[in-house]
Amino acid sequence: MTNNEKKGLDRLCDIVGSLMISQFNNQEEYREVINLIFYEWTKEETIEMDKRNTLAIELGERIGLDIEGSEVMEDDKYVYYHNPEYPDEVERYQKPLPMIAEPWDDIPYEKSPFNL
Repeated sequence: MTNNEKKGLDRLCDIVGSLMISQFNNQEEYREVINLIFYEWTKEETIEMDKRNTLAIELGERIGLDIEGSEVMEDDKYVYYHNPEYPDEVERYQKPLPMIAEPWDDIPYEKSPFNL
């Protein structure tokens, strides 16, 4: 789990933890609110993972590796690939990705989007 994913999960736990059953007329209303919060959170997480899985396929085709969605991230300028074989560094690829991609450079994991 990346730091971003952990922060998202921590935020979800804080939101749910702040709800008290006494704030609701009955337990059914309480459950409905919690279910809605979880539904929206999982929907958001699913959309994000779908994007990352697509990006992993695109980058993998260009560098000749099988890449997992959890190993890639992107921003406006770069695609980031965190190879589990090299836990302390992240490869950075300039966007748009060419047909055959080469890393632009490597950055420390601590300074990458995986560690935000």
